[in-house]
Amino acid sequence: MQPRVQKRKLPPTVTTKDPRRRAQNQPPSEPPTKIVPLSVPRSSGSLSGFKREVKPEMPASGSGEGRSQWEGFGASRASSSTDVFSSTSRPKSEWKTEEKPQLSLFTAVLTELRVAAGCQDVSSMLEIIARINSIYLNRLQHREAMEAISVFSEIFSGKTIRGLLSVGAELIQIARTIFIKFDMTRAVAEKFFASVSNVSIRECYSLYSLVETLLISKKLPVDQITHVFEEAKLSLVKEEGKLRLGAAKLLIAYLQRCDDKSEKSSLCTYLLDYCGDRNGVIRRIIIEGLEVFFNAEKMVPLDAYDLFTQLTEDSDKFVRLASLRIVRLYAEHYKANEISQNRNFPLRMIDDAFTVVCHAMNDLDIEVRAEAAKVLGTFENVSDKFLFQTLDKKIMRNMKRLSDGRILGGTGGGNEWSTGKTLGEDIPAEAEEDDAQSIIPTGACGAFVTALEDEFQAVRLPAVYSLGRLAANRPAFANACIDHLADMFNDEIANVRISAIRALTPLVSHGILDLEQLKTLLTGLDDASQDSRVALHELLGKANFTHTDCVRDLLLRLIDSVKRFEEDKMHVFKCISNVGLRHAHLVGDIVGEVFRLHPILQRVEQPITDDDYLAKLILCLNAASRSAPLVALLPDHVRKHYRFLRIAMPHLVMPVTELDEERTSTIDLTTSLRLPDADINTIIGREYERLKSLQHADLASRGEEYKRFLNSLEFFLNVEPEYANASNYLYVLGSVTFVVHKVMKAIRTGVVPVSLDIQEAIEKITFLQRCFKGVDKAVLAFLLECSIHMSVVYAFVQLSNDPKFMPNAVALFGDELRRANKRLVELDVEPSPALRSFLRFLVEASKPKKPGFTGTFSIDIFAQSDLSLSVEQRCFRSIAIKSIKIVQPREVKKHTMIIGLPSGVPVNCILNNFTDEDIANFRVKIKYVDDTSAYFLPPKSDFTKIADNQWRVITHVLVLAMEGLASLSDVHFTFGLLHPRSTSPAPMFYDRCTAFTPSIRMSANAQGLFVALPNTDDLKNPATCAVQIEPKQVRTAG
Repeated sequence: MQPRVQKRKLPPTVTTKDPRRRAQNQPPSEPPTKIVPLSVPRSSGSLSGFKREVKPEMPASGSGEGRSQWEGFGASRASSSTDVFSSTSRPKSEWKTEEKPQLSLFTAVLTELRVAAGCQDVSSMLEIIARINSIYLNRLQHREAMEAISVFSEIFSGKTIRGLLSVGAELIQIARTIFIKFDMTRAVAEKFFASVSNVSIRECYSLYSLVETLLISKKLPVDQITHVFEEAKLSLVKEEGKLRLGAAKLLIAYLQRCDDKSEKSSLCTYLLDYCGDRNGVIRRIIIEGLEVFFNAEKMVPLDAYDLFTQLTEDSDKFVRLASLRIVRLYAEHYKANEISQNRNFPLRMIDDAFTVVCHAMNDLDIEVRAEAAKVLGTFENVSDKFLFQTLDKKIMRNMKRLSDGRILGGTGGGNEWSTGKTLGEDIPAEAEEDDAQSIIPTGACGAFVTALEDEFQAVRLPAVYSLGRLAANRPAFANACIDHLADMFNDEIANVRISAIRALTPLVSHGILDLEQLKTLLTGLDDASQDSRVALHELLGKANFTHTDCVRDLLLRLIDSVKRFEEDKMHVFKCISNVGLRHAHLVGDIVGEVFRLHPILQRVEQPITDDDYLAKLILCLNAASRSAPLVALLPDHVRKHYRFLRIAMPHLVMPVTELDEERTSTIDLTTSLRLPDADINTIIGREYERLKSLQHADLASRGEEYKRFLNSLEFFLNVEPEYANASNYLYVLGSVTFVVHKVMKAIRTGVVPVSLDIQEAIEKITFLQRCFKGVDKAVLAFLLECSIHMSVVYAFVQLSNDPKFMPNAVALFGDELRRANKRLVELDVEPSPALRSFLRFLVEASKPKKPGFTGTFSIDIFAQSDLSLSVEQRCFRSIAIKSIKIVQPREVKKHTMIIGLPSGVPVNCILNNFTDEDIANFRVKIKYVDDTSAYFLPPKSDFTKIADNQWRVITHVLVLAMEGLASLSDVHFTFGLLHPRSTSPAPMFYDRCTAFTPSIRMSANAQGLFVALPNTDDLKNPATCAVQIEPKQVRTAG
């Protein structure tokens, strides 16, 4: 079926501004584009369509990959589209192209501006200024900016600009932008300001803005702007609109830069009168400027306190925010001063300021309430009764004062017996309360309760922090805050819950929790956030309990938490250990219940590998370390388990003197069995020297010596972390030298090396460079030399098999030369003589192809290479291996996904010995059932630093169910680092399919080189896991 071609109707009238216009009476420049049918495989619901075939763009020259793609494309389409490709390419329609203006030199534009100014052509000057603003201003270089300031100064120095207020203001505004963008010298600024001052452009907003900018950047002295300063003061009084704003900003900048104390004091008093200005923007500018000035001078005028307390209720929210911070400054500088003006009773200024900030918690604006909640935490010296009033919305009795000065609830209050010496002393308390006046405003009562109940987390979060900060050094107030902070454990925002737990942690030691309070706290153990659960474990470890039931319920809930969240096991054990140490007097009542002891029958010994039994054991043993009578209540087999735990977990089980005295072994179990650093360096150092001696062994028997060395090192791979890190490093280093020896031995004996050996050497070298920390720079330089050698060997092997590999070999030599130079600069080491000579060869080899350059030259080049490990490394304890502990998923789980729709798979990992750079390079490699791969970069917000070199990542890896999947399929995740191509061995990118076999530890693509990191639980294997995908097809209606 032929497509129906519809004729295009031209509009009756076509203007020159119509983007769809077509040139009339103009012959076409080429034949019309041919319409060819696009073959589409027929299937259910598919139709044959038509496509306008367009010639693809030719890739840039020099790109081998681009040329191969072009040739393949051309070969596949040659038979069907030769006539199309041979025709002249059709230009884009006019409405698709945008004519770019021809940019002239900025010097020529300045010349035009100078000429127009000489002719007093205002319209031309405004047009040129508009061009500068729209085109040139954002592209200026420093030299051009200096030239522009010079031309502007020349124009202002002449007589032509006088009286042209609009043009002068525009030029000053451009100059101000240049001074902000470029670092001009002080002499240039003074010269330009002097030229502007000679012109009668007074009371100009641009002039005020320019002077303000120069004052803030300290490019202009204060004594040179006296006349502008006086004009600004007059403008603030007489003028309206924008000019007043510029004048206010200038006066604030003058106040902050002035050195004369008397002048600063008088100007500050002058500006205080405008804090109540009718213009809200003026009030904001002046008050925010005064706040900066007060913080810099570390003083506030005492007589202006009432003014700022009134401004906390201003209509502008920015004025209220700045006023709250200034009121805090008054409380900081005048703590003990009593104020009685405009008040019924005298109060300390810090108490009065505290009530002002508390009253701001009822503000309608979120930012004001959040700032008030934050500022409340800074009143550390406020009176206790004002603090307690923030937890009660009803005015307390001791916050009321009678007319005679007495405070209800204090000495002489209505709750004491009458002495008969004072008239009316025995009147009822209710009558006294009716006549009493409140010390604090009603709106300020219950400020923290109001903040914690706020609907916005921006208010609740600082309120939790401030409440914890104020209660930290007040035991009575801390005990009253426990219930309020515990209620925040049920907040819907994770950050608020974590902040509440951390704020309550130092407070629980000041009080005693009962069973109901404990149940409220234990609801946090069901939190989905691990950070929240870990913080709660720390809190419970520091808490004090009133009854045995509290310890029993806590133990059961913690054991249940271990079953649900296995990754929290060590944190739970640490919490149980602290509970046992703090509550030995309560644990004694439940020992029999914990171990299920029978008065007659003997209890069967439980395996120590059982987490439930281990938790109970840690609790009772730590309690026994504080209370000796508990030892007699423990079963007999606990004594044996105690000795094991003292060796395996000395930080969780404290020494029990009674059990230590019963042991028959001569080993002191109360001391740590960890060997000192000297022993680690001695043992691993001895093996390192043994590895170095193998470099000089006989060439024929060196391979067997390497194998025996590696077998002897396997003993140290699964011991303590200090030994495991150093021994794994030495094991990989020995493997590198062994494989490099095999390759070099093949070359020297005239045998072509095996590509798999070259690949193994490059991968092990890269793994050693990328996955270990604390390696000596000399060893890293040796590894770089080995890596460069293996890359060149790879190139010569490929050339011997295929002479057409020459262009790629030349490019490879250039890449390796650049990588070597960059790495040597990073390490800040000098190359060895052998490496230096080898780099000279790379310089020559990276040049264009020479006649006779073949793979047979490898023997001559490598004959002088001596890749022997001869450097010294004395400290092995600082070596650490980057590893990943997979917390979730720990087993293969099925995930139902819609075909074609990406879905997230939850992943939780612990990243050990990572740096900030490693976090940026972290990737999850996703390998599908059809051998295609993708790399997932978690968002930065998913990373949490939990220790100095330890991070946690909790994210959702996006997985796509491909078209064509009909049943369950496995998707494998591999965790590692993706390094850029410029810092990675070049052979991994030049040949990924033929010479090298696919490897689970290392893979390369256009983005870079992916290096899989080892699993923390098994350092010999990479960190991998798998999930199952069940595809689901969405059926549409109809």
